[in-house]
Amino acid sequence: VCSSDLKKQEEFKAYQALLDEKQKTWEKAQLELKPTKWTVLEPKTFTADSKAKLEKRDDNSIVSDSKSETKESYKVTAETKLKAITAVRLEALTDPSLPQNGPGLSKTNGNFVLSEFKANSRPLAGADKTPKPVKFTKATATFQQTGYAAANAIDGNPATGWAIDPNTGKDQAILFELMRPTGGPEGTAFAFVLDQQFGKNHVLGRFRIS
Repeated sequence: VCSSDLKKQEEFKAYQALLDEKQKTWEKAQLELKPTKWTVLEPKTFTADSKAKLEKRDDNSIVSDSKSETKESYKVTAETKLKAITAVRLEALTDPSLPQNGPGLSKTNGNFVLSEFKANSRPLAGADKTPKPVKFTKATATFQQTGYAAANAIDGNPATGWAIDPNTGKDQAILFELMRPTGGPEGTAFAFVLDQQFGKNHVLGRFRIS
């Protein structure tokens, strides 16, 4: 065996030892990973601009009988004692009472279009209880319709939105990441706005916020 071959073998053994160590580190990290813990918020108030009836279920989801032919806006408030909140999840849930099982109210296929998702927050205690806008930096969804990406729900443009056709009739969810953690030691009050300004009946039929 020539000296160059011996050198290559030594280099390979060194690389393999490094790779084995990296593998052990990766495996340890996987074992230590914990699933994301979500806390469902209990709606304190919930209204629809169209005066549609909103009903709270035992699982803290909200079901709407909105018949809005143009646009709709849901407003939901909730309080939590959680600290360092980094994301908000909105679930679009199916229900037998909805067209095609929903989760939207489109009579054709149960679709919806979420034009904008907004929120503000304020401390439950302290001198300054002024609501401040919650800024979202990223949105990801379990499914997004072509041309109706999750990011559209936080782009500040009411003419765009998030939708899920052809994957209607199934539970879906969208996750909004906060620019900075929120939630103080005394608790936080949230106010959410689900703005829906597309077509006819393209409104969420059942949803839940975590």
